[in-house]
Amino acid sequence: MKSIKFFVAGAMLTALGAAANAAPILRISDGTTTVTVADGSAGSCGDTLPMAGAVGLSCSIGNWFLNLVVGIGHDVLGDQIHLTSLNASSSSGGTLSVMLTDTDFDAGGGSPTLNFLGGIGGVAAGGVSYSMYVDDANTAFGLGTLLGSGTGSGAFSSTFGGYGTLSGPYSMTLVANIVHRSGSWPMTTSIDFVGRVPEPGTLALLGLALAGIGLGARRRARR
Repeated sequence: MKSIKFFVAGAMLTALGAAANAAPILRISDGTTTVTVADGSAGSCGDTLPMAGAVGLSCSIGNWFLNLVVGIGHDVLGDQIHLTSLNASSSSGGTLSVMLTDTDFDAGGGSPTLNFLGGIGGVAAGGVSYSMYVDDANTAFGLGTLLGSGTGSGAFSSTFGGYGTLSGPYSMTLVANIVHRSGSWPMTTSIDFVGRVPEPGTLALLGLALAGIGLGARRRARR
């Protein structure tokens, strides 16, 4: 699991090399306690990353230990957002919702129908259900149009696509619900989730990258 942390941290530092002004927001909930962390916010579960355009947190809520949750906005990454999560639960288990949203994506002129791509990979101690949305009202955490969804368990990876018709600036939101059943401690789930407006030629590349994540996770699981 340490190797996953180091890989993610390196990827984040590379992506954050450019200056940015995005305002990504993370929202974490165990069903009882909800923590919303905006770029630059303070507090015990405040933003741990000093860079503009990225938000991170590391704290605990309920039965969950949020070892690493990082969201990078589209002003850093172009027409995409990226959610990375590495979380462990106590023996009581439970459900943890991890969400990343970013606003002010540019739809261009008119009311174009855009092709969106989602991709996710990771290792789940229990199960993960995931979904990706765009919202024409440009609302943070807006769930206007569902672009794709699915479930995963064990070592998993998946890509999906969907279309959205947008009349102006819009938001994009990634949602992952992690479920750990009661059992031995600790139970850990890691995910790497990307949502984007693909450019020609990027669909196959992202698919190969996610397949690599899943293959690497399976090899680690067998050791």
